[in-house]
Amino acid sequence: MYYGKLIYFLIFTVLLCAGCSEEKNHKEYFLGPNGEKPADFIYSFQKDYKLAGTEALTFFNRVRDFAEKNSMYGGLDTKDSKDLISKHYVAGSPMKFLLQIVQLDASVYRLQISNCPGRECTLCSDFIGSVDSKLSAAK
Repeated sequence: MYYGKLIYFLIFTVLLCAGCSEEKNHKEYFLGPNGEKPADFIYSFQKDYKLAGTEALTFFNRVRDFAEKNSMYGGLDTKDSKDLISKHYVAGSPMKFLLQIVQLDASVYRLQISNCPGRECTLCSDFIGSVDSKLSAAK
């Protein structure tokens, strides 16, 4: 009788774990060598901001706070030969969202949010509601 229960328990355990060893079929995404978005990613939000002096610092601080609030981590930050900067924040493991700030000239910055295909960009609506609306209202 004891062995019968043990056999049922072993069969139950084997059936329970039968699907555990399957690997998840997902694709890993990485930033390009100069901070480019992965080729498969699509832009869900893009806007240019003309910012002078302290407005730029406020902009960077608000974007950083937004990224931290949404569990994004800082990716590659670059500076080109003209001293124009690019900042990157990444969400997810594997990467699901990419937030980039690209300086176009001395006072113009482009903010872009891209995501992997087939994924709704919830970050976009959060960003528009919490950061973009405050920046637009400040002008």
